[in-house]
Amino acid sequence: MELEPWANPGIELDMPSLRSFRYKGFPIKLSLMSPVPALERVDLDVSRREYKVQQYLEPVSRILTSFSCTRALKLRLGCIEDIVAGGAIPPTFPDLELLEVEGHYKFNRLAPMSSAHRDIVQLGGVSELPASLTDNSFSCLQKSLRKVTLKFKAMEVNCFQVQLAKFLVGNAMVLEEMQVDDGDQFS
Repeated sequence: MELEPWANPGIELDMPSLRSFRYKGFPIKLSLMSPVPALERVDLDVSRREYKVQQYLEPVSRILTSFSCTRALKLRLGCIEDIVAGGAIPPTFPDLELLEVEGHYKFNRLAPMSSAHRDIVQLGGVSELPASLTDNSFSCLQKSLRKVTLKFKAMEVNCFQVQLAKFLVGNAMVLEEMQVDDGDQFS
């Protein structure tokens, strides 16, 4: 049976006493019908992709809207840019204390250059962070984000990791702990 895109409501949950939520699958519409003030932890793995279900996929930023009251968010994406795909702005997460994001990031700004020219390019002043992430004010950065874990598995050395860490350190006003793991790939 083939569903039409308009016939796919996704998953709607009415669980006002929900404290923890875990989902692993396609990035489909996930929504909570009632507020969940006691939501402590959300673990979303929406890294799965398949061409046949492409029409039913929901932008990650819209999925996150239902879970914006959580205190801890672990998010696994196929690609880090999926956070802002689809034109929807991510929610502000006013109570977020712990953030873990895992996803691939393709540093392709220098891809058309030959490897000989890449070595002489200055990377320090270039911002590879998507503007939609850096232009928005997230209240969790000002009020509640206390711990950030960054794990990178880059295919090549670039400045994205450093720029992301600098952005979080410079904007997360109550940050108490940051863990950065490059996976020992540059050792």
